[in-house]
Amino acid sequence: MQSSTLYRKAEAAGREEAVSGAMYNLILGGMLVWGFAINFLMVKYLPVQVLAVNPIVFLVAFLALCFGGIWIVNRTESAAVAFIGYTMIVAPIGISVYANVAASARETVILAFQYTSLISIGMMALGTIFPVFFRRISGALFIALLFAFAVMVLSIFFPSLEAGGWLDKLILVIFCGYIGYDWGVANSLPQTPLNAIRGAAMLYIDIINLFITILRLLSRRD
Repeated sequence: MQSSTLYRKAEAAGREEAVSGAMYNLILGGMLVWGFAINFLMVKYLPVQVLAVNPIVFLVAFLALCFGGIWIVNRTESAAVAFIGYTMIVAPIGISVYANVAASARETVILAFQYTSLISIGMMALGTIFPVFFRRISGALFIALLFAFAVMVLSIFFPSLEAGGWLDKLILVIFCGYIGYDWGVANSLPQTPLNAIRGAAMLYIDIINLFITILRLLSRRD
């Protein structure tokens, strides 16, 4: 999932006092660590009964929390409130991470983590070097994401739609592109705590989805 509107208010934000570049990146990085830490604790301590939730109920709750969190992060003028919205995004995605990790071998999870780390660093570097390119392809990425999301929803009722793993490969490409785009945008915004949280929210979504997709592809290969 992705929100192309997240940065609209951020680009015009001027109410918050700017921080240094080092502090801006520290907040952004700290928010990413916070999200990943919550997911790690969920994977480690959540009871297995969580996975028995009806998929329709889970999908509704997932969308409500994620889009609610994105709306809060996008609309608020307070970094503290944006932190709450960010955490609302992290929590339901953590259930998805838990489900995928629980179904995979430990070695596969470690390998997926390594691949995700390397690809994320590489795409951030490309996003720094070629920000204009990633802005130009953002529309195509968004359309491709909407298509992939529609197929994912339909596959709940028609599992054969995902046969061959083509959808995961498409999602992999999409989120590689989004990491480069969101990293470039995050570094072009006024350097305020609120914008750091907004940038972290989008990068978190990109990186976690990349990890889940790589994990699914590796598990299918194994």
